Amino acid sequence: MMSCVRGTALAAISIALLCSTALAEDALNLSLGATAGVWISNLPDYNAYYTDDGPVGLDDPTVGAQFGLSGSVALGNYDDWAMSLGLSGFVGYGQRSLSQTETFDGQGYVVIPGITLPPGTMELEARWGDAFPDSSGNTANVTDGVIVANAAGTNADGALNVAAVTIGAGPSFVYSAFNSQQDNGPANGAASYGAIATPEGGLFVGVGDLTGLEITTSVEQETFSAGGDLTIAFAKGLDETSAIQAYGGPSYRMLGQRGSKDVTVDIPEIAPFVPDFEFPTYAMSTEEELLTHYAGAVVGVSYSHLITDGVVLNVGAELGAYYAATSYSGSETYSVFGGEATDGVGNPIGPVDPTTVTNDGLEIDENGIAWAARGSASISVAVADNMQVVFTGTGEYLSRAAGISHDDALAAVVIGTPAGLGVDETGTTADYAGGGGGGTSLSYSGVWNFGGSVSLVGQF
Repeated sequence: MMSCVRGTALAAISIALLCSTALAEDALNLSLGATAGVWISNLPDYNAYYTDDGPVGLDDPTVGAQFGLSGSVALGNYDDWAMSLGLSGFVGYGQRSLSQTETFDGQGYVVIPGITLPPGTMELEARWGDAFPDSSGNTANVTDGVIVANAAGTNADGALNVAAVTIGAGPSFVYSAFNSQQDNGPANGAASYGAIATPEGGLFVGVGDLTGLEITTSVEQETFSAGGDLTIAFAKGLDETSAIQAYGGPSYRMLGQRGSKDVTVDIPEIAPFVPDFEFPTYAMSTEEELLTHYAGAVVGVSYSHLITDGVVLNVGAELGAYYAATSYSGSETYSVFGGEATDGVGNPIGPVDPTTVTNDGLEIDENGIAWAARGSASISVAVADNMQVVFTGTGEYLSRAAGISHDDALAAVVIGTPAGLGVDETGTTADYAGGGGGGTSLSYSGVWNFGGSVSLVGQF
């Protein structure tokens, strides 16, 4: 993330070179500054689940606040250049969130991947006829390799709701369900659902006519940033109204992202159904942390111009190169609760035992090279003989910001079309065969950061 505070130290040099001789004699000894500002960044998306219409999650910019301190001390002169040693540091915080309930309408699919994928298989199929006579057919065969939950059937007329839940040791569970409506009219449809939850990983998939499916999502991501630079600066007056500065030195940045996701799935019951019947509810709760340390060096130049007495304009450009070390950690639980299981023709056979499965967790460590380009413009206004208020606008491009990708999980779920569909039939399939692991990887992209700040700078 950007630093809005180094300019406060450089401002002191500019003021000393461009203002009165009396001020210059004092200003180059010691300068201290304090900064407060806001920033906005297009950090990578943070997604909760995926549909045929795209991902659902956080894709809006992150907005936050930043605070910093800076100081510089004179080192003397080298030829016509005034030398100084500067130290600056900052901390920042940002946040973005989403809370919604999505109600599906029409044919499609939904995939809710865990941080890791479970062992086992899913074979989901939903097909339905649009003409008379015809029927709907569902297959939802789910296993984690040890326990099995199969829900399959054919519906020639009316509604059919079937659910199967099997609890295993560990604990673990597999959940299969389908609903269908076949009235030889426009309301025809069918959907199949499957879930696997084990300590090795979790996955929920739904395909077909998802009308009425409700997914309630709460997603939050907090961003923490910090950094510091130790630089040697050289400043030189070009004339009575302008000066240039150049600086360089070691630089450190930290970017942390802490996210949480709560996803709850409510499968709709198709009427008419057995009174008081409800499908069991599936839920997933996730906690994730991403932390990247950037260690490297920075070089920069700036130009200052005295606009009028006590008012100085400063523009600058800066380049940084860093070694970036990123670590990821994730934890997760999967739950099934409420509702009832049924027999193969939709008759309830008893309530589902509430069960929660805890994922074993996932950790990833990766390293790489990053670079940053920054630009700034500021106006310094003297409010006393040895004190200024500095208004600064900054922009930065960072080449490597870590994000969380579920591409491996999406590739593991194959969405297709049932074989042998008739002319008046519609349907969707989903197949999964996993060996555990996978599911989450780290992706890297460039991000832009923009900020504005106000600083109070004093010379002593």
